[in-house]
Amino acid sequence: MKKSVLAALAAVVLSTSVLPSVASADDLRIAVVSMERILRDTKSAAIASERLNEEAKRRRDLAEMERDVTRRSREARDEFNQRRLEEVQLLQNRAGHVIQDIAKQEHYDLVLFEYFYASNRVDITQRVIDELDKEVPAKK
Repeated sequence: MKKSVLAALAAVVLSTSVLPSVASADDLRIAVVSMERILRDTKSAAIASERLNEEAKRRRDLAEMERDVTRRSREARDEFNQRRLEEVQLLQNRAGHVIQDIAKQEHYDLVLFEYFYASNRVDITQRVIDELDKEVPAKK
């Protein structure tokens, strides 16, 4: 009904204003086209739809691969951070033993590891480093 009303209205408008040279209403020819049907029912539309579906599938596949890479990257980073923490704790533990040994040998009453300033006379950091490095085999 809506289409027939629009067609009739278009015929009236065109016959009275746009096409005054048409001799009579019998000579007036009007046609309508449904772009919706063209976009839905043509072979070209079907081909375009197929291409778009393939592209959408590729994009979904790429998005899935990206999520997988992100997940694996996060897992690798977490694993690395855990290993780094283990190594730091191991080194801190070893350093603690070396510091205790040096403190006992040199008869220190107190050894501080956090401070704002220390003169070279009281800083034993290099001695601790040297002792720790003795335990490490030389690189080839």
